Amino acid sequence: MERFVQDLKYSLRMLRQQRAFTVAAVAALALGIGATTAVFSVVLWVLFTNQFHKWAHLDAPPRWIGILQRLNLVLPRDHHAIHHSAPYAKYYCITVGWLNEPLYRFRFFQMLEWIITAVTGVVPREDDIGAAAARAVLEETPSPVSPDRGGARETELGV
Repeated sequence: MERFVQDLKYSLRMLRQQRAFTVAAVAALALGIGATTAVFSVVLWVLFTNQFHKWAHLDAPPRWIGILQRLNLVLPRDHHAIHHSAPYAKYYCITVGWLNEPLYRFRFFQMLEWIITAVTGVVPREDDIGAAAARAVLEETPSPVSPDRGGARETELGV
């Protein structure tokens, strides 16, 4: 143990003397740890998105999933019901859902649909609800989601 302490003190002295090397080493470690964390987080959430979506359809999810849903760490059932209600033009984020309301209010997904329609000529939901209704949805102004929206979730989710 004494040898370890001596080596540690020597290393710290060298790092103080070689400031450029120390800054480069710390920066490389910080970038490496940050990049690894970011990649792991993205992979984790992308890989589990379908599972989170499946849990939102369960009548009685496992207790620990229910806790995660109440904490909005995974997609809550009542929030997901909005995604499954006509005209199916709201709340596309099915991983956790907490970004859906701001993205909806900023018209993020509506803008993406406009771009897709402008580039390809395809109107989203046209095959599901008809051409006129799909165009009306595409041009609709976002309105706030009512807090009691989750009440009809059983019929909307088909359970």
